[in-house]
Amino acid sequence: MRKRNIITAIFLVIVVVSGIAYYNYQQQPDGLTIESRELIMAEHKNPPRGQNWKIANETNIDNCIISAIYGSDGQIGIAKFEKQGNRYKLKSTAYRQDNKVIISNTMINNKMYDFAWFNGAQTEYAEIIYTTSDGTETIKHDSRNMDMFYHISPTEDYTLSVVYYDSEGNKYE
Repeated sequence: MRKRNIITAIFLVIVVVSGIAYYNYQQQPDGLTIESRELIMAEHKNPPRGQNWKIANETNIDNCIISAIYGSDGQIGIAKFEKQGNRYKLKSTAYRQDNKVIISNTMINNKMYDFAWFNGAQTEYAEIIYTTSDGTETIKHDSRNMDMFYHISPTEDYTLSVVYYDSEGNKYE
């Protein structure tokens, strides 16, 4: 009888611990919504520099969400969320001071992507210039909606220049 009580007690402990672990897992943000991804950034054990991150806009590329982010303390950034099962996990961030162009790159499904975003003054377009050993490629990006620019990197060895222009021709680099 005593052995049966011990086995029952162990079983109950396992069930309770499993239930608590499952509950805690369910309470973690899943990254499926903008609000949830903002919570992930706030709760991340190695949070990006900055405070009170908000997501300005996003783009989806091959099971990844790339977010243009800004903080209440004058920081901006680009965050990469990668799908894992039925959740998104914060995988990388790049950041810098607001009112400057942020340029970042990240690997997505064995392809290197470049990203650029400006969260300062309202701009009309961005001029993106890739320089490789084969020459230069200029891309004009409509930035009136403050959308992030992204493009597959042309080669492993290149330089990238990004300049945003407002309606009066003022440059932002």
